[in-house]
Amino acid sequence: CIKCNQIITCGGVTYRNDPLHRVCFFSSYCYTSLAGHRFSSREDIPYCADCFGELLAKRCVACSKPITGIGGTRFISFEDRSWHNDCFKCAM
Repeated sequence: CIKCNQIITCGGVTYRNDPLHRVCFFSSYCYTSLAGHRFSSREDIPYCADCFGELLAKRCVACSKPITGIGGTRFISFEDRSWHNDCFKCAM
């Protein structure tokens, strides 16, 4: 395991071509296990979906909620502003 340097006997995971125990693969912010769960990374640092949304994702101008792109979420960007696809309304 790249984190703990112990032998992986069963049930390991791979992240960026590196082997890890399932318990050694966790969010870099809240330490929640990521094995088998949705996650995102920034600069090769993994975060659970919730932490990534709260800490690093862009915010929708209309609803202020994070725009994560997880699950194929579509969004619109214009001049450094972003909206969820469903939140964007034409003002004309």
